[in-house]
Amino acid sequence: MSNQQHEEIKTIKERNFSVNLSDADVERLFNKVGEAGLTVSELFGNFVGDLVSGTYSNGSDERMYANQWFDRCWFGMGFGESSFLQWLITNDSVSEAIDAWNDLQDAKNELQEFQIEDESDEEYADNCKEDISYYEEILNDMFGGYKEEEMSSKNSTLENEMEKVMQWHEEMRKLKGKENKFTCDMGRKPDGEAHEAYIQQIENQSSVPDILSDRLSAAHEESDVQNELTYDKSFEVAQDMEL
Repeated sequence: MSNQQHEEIKTIKERNFSVNLSDADVERLFNKVGEAGLTVSELFGNFVGDLVSGTYSNGSDERMYANQWFDRCWFGMGFGESSFLQWLITNDSVSEAIDAWNDLQDAKNELQEFQIEDESDEEYADNCKEDISYYEEILNDMFGGYKEEEMSSKNSTLENEMEKVMQWHEEMRKLKGKENKFTCDMGRKPDGEAHEAYIQQIENQSSVPDILSDRLSAAHEESDVQNELTYDKSFEVAQDMEL
């Protein structure tokens, strides 16, 4: 198990999603997972892991086919206009845009409060205005790059697009910090001994070859890490698999 995966495991917990389905589709879904001996939460947890090459997945083929499904759906084929958020994600600039937008709003608020309370400090006001110009330049440069794209929204404005970006970011932030009523069984994190047993359980849901490789590596490199499997135990697993 890599250090990154070990750190990701620590953050596993229930997440809250809302899914719009017909009554008929709910019944079909429960029949589908029932045939496989799964819960709906386990099915979604497994699929997400494959789709995003997540903390756990079912193997390289499963990851490949999950992404092929995504790419072939209308939302993955790039039909219609693209949003500024899509451009930011593609260009790995989301964090930069959000930081600049937050700093811009702070600078505007500071200037507004200063103008209301004390207009005598011109140097402070000038500094605020310089900050505003600086952050606006950063955002306008990115937004200009987006508008040059062929599929960009022609009638969009920086303010409208950044509002969508901030709504997306806030939704993700809340989801990362709250429990939910849509329970993902692979996302529950018990405490103490229950947590150790839980980690073992969800490790067993990963693809067997990947688990074996991680176990052998962990046995050699992370002998002091809690929940590790010893080399002898890994060797027994290998023998059972006749590798």
